[in-house]
Amino acid sequence: MIIVSNRAPINIQRTESGLLYRPATGGLATGIKSYIDIQHRNGATERMLWIGWPGSAVEALDRNEVTQTLLDQYGVEGVYLTEDIMERFYQGFCNKTLWPLFHYFPSFAEYDKSNWEEYISVNETFADVVASAALPNETIWVHDYHLLLLPALLRERLPKARIGFFLHVPFPSYEIFRLLPSVWRERMLEGMLGADLVGFHTPEYNSYFLRSIAEVFGEDVSRGDERSNDRVTVTFRGRLITTGAFPMGIEYGRFHGAVPLPEVQAECTQLRKHVGDSKLILSIDRQDYTKGILNRLDGYEYFLDQQSEWRGKVTMLMVVVPSRVGVENYQLVKSQIDEAVGKINGRYTSIGWAPIVYQYRELGFEEMIALYTCSDVALVTPLRDGMNLIAKEYVATRIDLSGVLILSEMAGAVDELKDALIINPNNKEEIGDALLHALEMPLDEQQRRMTIMQRRVEEYNVVKWANDFLTTLDDTKSKQEALGVPELDAASRSDLLLRFANARSRLILLDYDGTLTPHIGDPAMAAPSDRVLAVLRRLAETPRTDVAVISGRDKKTLSRWLGELPIGLAAEHGVFIHKPKLKWLSRLLPTFLASWVRTDGVTDLWKADVREAMQHATSDIPGGQIEEKEFSIAFHYRNSETTLLIPKLRTLRLQLDEIAMKNQLQILDGNMVIEVRVEGVHKGSAAKRWLDRIGGSPEFMLAIGDDTTDEDLFAAMPSNAFTIKVGSHPSQARHTLGDPNEVLQLLDDMADAAAS
Repeated sequence: MIIVSNRAPINIQRTESGLLYRPATGGLATGIKSYIDIQHRNGATERMLWIGWPGSAVEALDRNEVTQTLLDQYGVEGVYLTEDIMERFYQGFCNKTLWPLFHYFPSFAEYDKSNWEEYISVNETFADVVASAALPNETIWVHDYHLLLLPALLRERLPKARIGFFLHVPFPSYEIFRLLPSVWRERMLEGMLGADLVGFHTPEYNSYFLRSIAEVFGEDVSRGDERSNDRVTVTFRGRLITTGAFPMGIEYGRFHGAVPLPEVQAECTQLRKHVGDSKLILSIDRQDYTKGILNRLDGYEYFLDQQSEWRGKVTMLMVVVPSRVGVENYQLVKSQIDEAVGKINGRYTSIGWAPIVYQYRELGFEEMIALYTCSDVALVTPLRDGMNLIAKEYVATRIDLSGVLILSEMAGAVDELKDALIINPNNKEEIGDALLHALEMPLDEQQRRMTIMQRRVEEYNVVKWANDFLTTLDDTKSKQEALGVPELDAASRSDLLLRFANARSRLILLDYDGTLTPHIGDPAMAAPSDRVLAVLRRLAETPRTDVAVISGRDKKTLSRWLGELPIGLAAEHGVFIHKPKLKWLSRLLPTFLASWVRTDGVTDLWKADVREAMQHATSDIPGGQIEEKEFSIAFHYRNSETTLLIPKLRTLRLQLDEIAMKNQLQILDGNMVIEVRVEGVHKGSAAKRWLDRIGGSPEFMLAIGDDTTDEDLFAAMPSNAFTIKVGSHPSQARHTLGDPNEVLQLLDDMADAAAS
């Protein structure tokens, strides 16, 4: 497995004595590193390579030494970026655009084109490094918002790779996400959808992602994973992708088992000497405007103001860890925190007691465990947070099950830690009341709540999280392989052309929309180009060759567009059949002399009910269009606004299902269209009628189509026929081609092969 993140788990610093290698801090690095270490302790032998930037620019003269050291000692391959690049990529686009936007601070977001271009460039650099390091059949697990474009870039370089992507920050609602320029947001979603599995911390973030897909691309989604309602499958440009919620855990045993360590107990003793008998409220966070540090200070001040009897009996230990010191908004947060702490201490401090003990520094592991262990209350108030592992770490260290967790409802962890005291961080009264509740909570109530939360944190730990994600990735890949269709490669193409050229009889059956011409917004404007007409005529005039277009379109349109050609036509998926003209008459007889034959037993008495349901839907779905044919009705929504489109389409689908059950109708979900037709009449039955008409099976048969309706056609073809799906959707066809241009090129090559 290859793990890819912006920051490698090792930071490199140049000192006077040489290069210094230090472990990276942070939830992502710590969590994944824990998983890898546990796997190795449990005897895992698979290669686990971590690819990332080692925390600083590495001079060219040092790179060979650094590369070898990172690989041999840490299992890391470095991505080397200059400080100038990191300024635009990391400090610029990641921290000044994506971070504030994804955490609901749009007023802080900057939209600098040069930073965006650097973001693209760095993602491409990562793609090159990963592609050169990847082995066949290797799993590639990409992490976080710094590398949103990377999965698609890897898919281009490694089409068969098993790629997972996990976002460690919130995915915002579409109303926030759409603030990005349209090209940027499309590229980001395309990037993420290059993965086989896209993971988030919560179902809420997953639903926001799916909404954005629907809004930007108009893609419908279908829930199809029987194991969890949090897993969704989406077919994007023909490829099956799973998205889902995977709340990240911690290495529970490491935190729980560290409490009795002598170093931890010594730290605890020193801390207690400093604060005396005061109840201890812990506030520990990175220096970040999303963490709600100022909000908790407001809440604490409100508590001290309202509960004067607690003054002198409670102390807040506030640790702020320096972070992103080069970003202006972070420096502003630091000055605001300093000012707020000074204000509260200045107002309430008495001899021998200060309400806040404030430290601005990094903490070692043992120091952090000591703070968790000795605190009576943990106050965690992010304004928006992907998960928040501090809350889980605090729960894990409570070996006597005492202590109270106060947790913001804006943290991803709140879904799992329901027995915390849940507060809105924007309401100082809620924070103040929760502090009073926590400080007065009886021990048995503390233990009851902590037992439930601790069980959850222990069970869904970092190993369970990673294994759950990777197992779902394997399952998704298996589904793709089961449904996958190989491309028409060079060998298959040569075989097709040779067999076509040498055959004594030939039959070619073609869909129209999406196969011979691209899908366009207005179906009425999809008339055949001169190239389409020329290719069809060449093939049809090839000796011993029958060509037919089998389409869902009405017979009037097909007659107008294709009736002059010496080809067969099937309208409304085979309700009407038009036999081809004699080839020598095709240029002489006008279109209106063409005769259409209707399939026996077809009725249209059901159409009024379907028409009424679709007309009602057009009022709910602006841009929806009804296409009525003699024996089928289609509802097109290609031009519709995608806002809330999916639930409205489902409502229409339920109404149509009810009508279909009463009238023996079939409902087809096509490419941005829902079509209702008579049951039993489809492209497959039309193909069988064509085979009966020509009397037996030709030596060469080919069927090409792009839509759900063409699956009936593929199923009806004999086993020796060539069947081709346009696009990469799951199909019964034997091969795929990319688009109508590739189809026309193949048909042209076939005509050339027969002529030569």
